[in-house]
Amino acid sequence: MFGGAEGKAPFAGALQLITNSLEYDLGAFWVVNDMRMVLDCAEYFSRIPQEFPQFETVTRSRHFSIGEGLPGTVWSTRGVLHIPDVTSAENFPRSSIAKQEGLQTGIGFPLFYGKTVLGVIELFSQQSPAVSRQMKEFLFALGGQMGVFLERLAADRALDSADAQFRLVAQAASVAIFTIDEQSKASKLSLLLARKPSSIWSSCARPCTIRMAKERNRGSRLRGPF
Repeated sequence: MFGGAEGKAPFAGALQLITNSLEYDLGAFWVVNDMRMVLDCAEYFSRIPQEFPQFETVTRSRHFSIGEGLPGTVWSTRGVLHIPDVTSAENFPRSSIAKQEGLQTGIGFPLFYGKTVLGVIELFSQQSPAVSRQMKEFLFALGGQMGVFLERLAADRALDSADAQFRLVAQAASVAIFTIDEQSKASKLSLLLARKPSSIWSSCARPCTIRMAKERNRGSRLRGPF
């Protein structure tokens, strides 16, 4: 949903900022794949590059279904999840690799818009930092703010995609193509035509409207008063 270099840039910066600010060793950013209904790893950040190579490799290549692992559980519950010991947690498929590379604690929070989870951020540490109720509330609120950004980005990309599709069809068409917005104005016009959308609307839609009005008036005159 948020693929491409342009989409990854803001997420990479946000993930790095959150990981550093909360003093965790690494973080991963997951997005919901609506087509496959899984979480895909969109970004990964480690405060010490290549410090956890196997964990990074597995994380980048993994997909989590709803309820699976730390990110999947956050997705299903739409809440903050703290795992004090990821090496012994039952529902943590990466536990053996985490233990091998010295990771101890994990925490994840949802990025949501309304009741819909759009993504998950998870953080890991070699230490066992205390996680207070205030900390969980802060992460939940942060996830809500980031979710609004994700929703707006998705809407903007959907609009860009629709515009691009229209341009492709219009360029290949041999007839006029236009769309009408809520104010009954022609908002898009085939690139093959040099005329403005307003002139197209005037020349084809308005005469039709006038003819319909004349027919209604004539019908009224024929019926006459009773």
